[in-house]
Amino acid sequence: MWILPLTLTALAPFGFTSTGSASGALVQEPDQGKEEVDYKRDIYPILAGSCFECHGPRTQEGKLRLDTRDGLFTGDPDALPVVPGDPDMSLLIELCELPADDPDRMPEDGDPLSAEQLALLRAWITQGAPWEEVEVGLPSKPRLVLAPLSEEQEAARAAALFRLKAAGWAALAVADGLHAVDVNLSLGKPAAGDGQLEDLEGLEPSLVWLNLSGTGVTDVGLAKLSRFTQLRRLNLARTQISAKGLAHLADLKELVVLNLYGSTVGDAAIEAIAALPALQRLYLWDSAFSPEGCSRLAVLRPGLMIDRGLEPGDVVAPPTGGAKNELCPVLGTKVDPKVVSVFDGRPVAFCCAKCKTAFDADPAKYADKLTNGDAPKAKPVAINKSCPVSGADVDPAVTSDYTGRLVAFCCGKCKASFDADPAKYADKLPKAKLAAINKSCPVSGADVDPAVTSDHKGKLVAFCCGKCKARFDADPAKYADKLPR
Repeated sequence: MWILPLTLTALAPFGFTSTGSASGALVQEPDQGKEEVDYKRDIYPILAGSCFECHGPRTQEGKLRLDTRDGLFTGDPDALPVVPGDPDMSLLIELCELPADDPDRMPEDGDPLSAEQLALLRAWITQGAPWEEVEVGLPSKPRLVLAPLSEEQEAARAAALFRLKAAGWAALAVADGLHAVDVNLSLGKPAAGDGQLEDLEGLEPSLVWLNLSGTGVTDVGLAKLSRFTQLRRLNLARTQISAKGLAHLADLKELVVLNLYGSTVGDAAIEAIAALPALQRLYLWDSAFSPEGCSRLAVLRPGLMIDRGLEPGDVVAPPTGGAKNELCPVLGTKVDPKVVSVFDGRPVAFCCAKCKTAFDADPAKYADKLTNGDAPKAKPVAINKSCPVSGADVDPAVTSDYTGRLVAFCCGKCKASFDADPAKYADKLPKAKLAAINKSCPVSGADVDPAVTSDHKGKLVAFCCGKCKARFDADPAKYADKLPR
């Protein structure tokens, strides 16, 4: 779906100028001395990249197919996709040149065609739209697989489609032979609202595409969508929904495309979006998302294509590498690498979600805990507080490694004595700690961090984070029954 726009230099052989249509698209000045546009080389890649997903061999949204000769050149005489020799009468050009906020603009989801791509299409049609068969192997498995409907479900589906069409809404089968349905509530006047979502009842096992762009749907209405678990695409462009509303989409395990163009949704929705397991593409043009929020989302979901619409094909890439800090900037305890935020363009990890929330609320408060370019490294801590040679208090800066453990000394002379004959002083060192008796935190129930521990009745107890450790230490009896017997 992501097309790299051709440069104007690349279009020079075709004689393009900046003289344009009313929409501002470049057009070609006819010149018999220039090289003709070639369908396979110039046009097919545009259609395959931006059109075939909805109007190709697998699905024909609106009964429109653009990958065959018949699909391009036959049909309703007043709405032919391509009229050879006349781009201004071609439906394909008309729909692709509509303003970005027009609900009929194509592609419905994804980047609009660039001026250069539109110029190529116009030039091809002006030259008579010569077409050639392009052999393309199709996937062995259909892209859309739904469970068969029962007789009762078939009846409910038919009733819902009748009800929607009677009310003036667009409701179409996605493809012949499939019960999958595409519903568009963005075209009605007055605009659809939460009440119109009731008309979808009966389409729960069949609704795969839903367009609510420009409607009056609210967070309350979005709660009704949780039962439509087969949804693959959801368009919420130019709506007033919030992060609270998006949280209702948690049950949409098949959702692949989410369009939030021009919506009021912002960074508060990051966790809800990141939790959608199948999501592959997210459109955020003119939304309330900040650049930092987009980067943070990219860290949480590295494979997600996030399109901010700044330039054709502009997507957000996650910051390179994972979080560099080993210590939580809030509590100073060991981090969980899965709990991450983005600060100043780089990922920062935390020991727990509460610390992450505290940091996100006021990053400046903890900024001094983060160093140039990298967050703080965890420094090894000596196992002893008394010098094994002299018995005096140690200087934490004077250390040696002994059997993988850091040993501190009171002075350089004692360090030298120890290094010369460590076995002589080994019995003065603390014994290695036993492994923790538990794998689950007795406070939160989460997996433990072996580095966060307390001694309880001579046994080592581990915790998921420093806060849970502090709670346990304050009242061990409260959590003792959660420990292994």
